[in-house]
Amino acid sequence: MTVFSPELHSLPLESLTDVLENPQAVLLDVRDPDEFVRGHHPQAINCPLTSLDKFQADKSRTYYLICKTGKRSQQANNILLEQGYSAYSFSQGMEAWQGPISK
Repeated sequence: MTVFSPELHSLPLESLTDVLENPQAVLLDVRDPDEFVRGHHPQAINCPLTSLDKFQADKSRTYYLICKTGKRSQQANNILLEQGYSAYSFSQGMEAWQGPISK
């Protein structure tokens, strides 16, 4: 079993806008659907942490994970890394996001 260092795959929330300029970047919001509909980043795709065991996507893309506070996105990040995806979580979540929100 490979051990991943969460610090190496954690980004500051301030980098979110720059990260999403990359066309290969995918933003996954790992909160529950009821949390997601109350407000999410406009480019986010809802993929709840509880569903990540079924996650199948293009492994050539890079996945950036966000949640409410940063805890679930870190858990999700570790799951995706273990599955062979390129993934990063944000150290803070939507509670700290000051940019646009979609509902």
